[in-house]
Amino acid sequence: MLSFTFHMPTCIVFGPGRLADLQTLTQIPKGAKVMIVIGQSGNILRAGYLERVQGLLGGARRDLFTQTQLEDALKQAIRK
Repeated sequence: MLSFTFHMPTCIVFGPGRLADLQTLTQIPKGAKVMIVIGQSGNILRAGYLERVQGLLGGARRDLFTQTQLEDALKQAIRK
């Protein structure tokens, strides 16, 4: 077996009033990849929050998942 060290820094921003914090986060370097997960209801889209989040993230590369897509991907990964 090979020996190795795996380091995966993760920052989760969650909760009411946290959108403004996205502009000042130093944990997200320019060009970083960001995963956004939204619920199935579509409320975040209708309320305009998704566009606001994407704007606040600036140049960060973004992947968008609905909660169901993410759950399906995790189930597939666990089965393998």
